[in-house]
Amino acid sequence: MYDYTLADLFKMAGDNTLPRDFDQWSLADETGWTLAHTAAACSHLPEDFNQWNLANKTGWSVAHVAVQFYKLPKKFDGWSIATNDGWSVAHAAAQNGHLPKGFHKTHPDIWKLKSIFGTSVEDLAQKSRYVVD
Repeated sequence: MYDYTLADLFKMAGDNTLPRDFDQWSLADETGWTLAHTAAACSHLPEDFNQWNLANKTGWSVAHVAVQFYKLPKKFDGWSIATNDGWSVAHAAAQNGHLPKGFHKTHPDIWKLKSIFGTSVEDLAQKSRYVVD
């Protein structure tokens, strides 16, 4: 363990000053927000990061944060990771206009996926002017 307080680690995650060998991304505050969430929000996750399903108490995952900034790896396959109310990473991507081109063809099941409120990825994609060819 590093000799830092949790507050120090959160600041370091946001400032991109964590030690290079840092691997304790699941350290979290009382809401479940992890160091990885903070690093993702600031675009400071390492290139080899793979703990996309780390989630806070509402189910909002690191992938949900990263996709808002279009910062997921090209071969990302966790589109169905969902919050407690069924809001998937694909929903977040569609809402922000960040679905990869051809998503509706490569992920037809996720394209139709609905949250508990009945909103599908397709619904959101259409609102964000996703081009269906």
